[in-house]
Amino acid sequence: MASINPNGIDINGLAKLQRKIKDDKVIGPPMKRAMMRSAFTVERNAKIEAPVDAGRLRSDIKSIFEMRKSFPRWARIGPSVFYAPFVEFGTGIYGPLHRRIVPTTKKALAFTWHGVRIVVRSVKGMRPRPFMAKGVKRSRGPIRVEFDRAMADIEKAWATRG
Repeated sequence: MASINPNGIDINGLAKLQRKIKDDKVIGPPMKRAMMRSAFTVERNAKIEAPVDAGRLRSDIKSIFEMRKSFPRWARIGPSVFYAPFVEFGTGIYGPLHRRIVPTTKKALAFTWHGVRIVVRSVKGMRPRPFMAKGVKRSRGPIRVEFDRAMADIEKAWATRG
């Protein structure tokens, strides 16, 4: 049974399964290949979906694996630039707080936009551009294919294992 929490998805018995997988020479390699290819598929699709201004956000999307005895326990996929959550989830009235952006220590907000100096009392914010969510959604089919292939390889190896 699986449960979703703020840190990801928990699958009951996953740790036990991972221990068995890394100990088994038949299961381990195909599952490792499927996990790593799946992470790189999400990474590639998130890069395709990422909005581009200077390209820093797109180029910063990476897959990081936590390995346990050469088997990936999990993968974290995404950018590390500080503004990535603002792009993904939006800001101001479009973001999680649903409030206009107002100055906290001054009377007005001042910024330069396309070479023009702008001074305002508040701004609406920026609409979300969910590049990671779209990248994951785009990857669902290819991930299924990877794990189906891994299961077929495991079945074939077990059949010949004797």
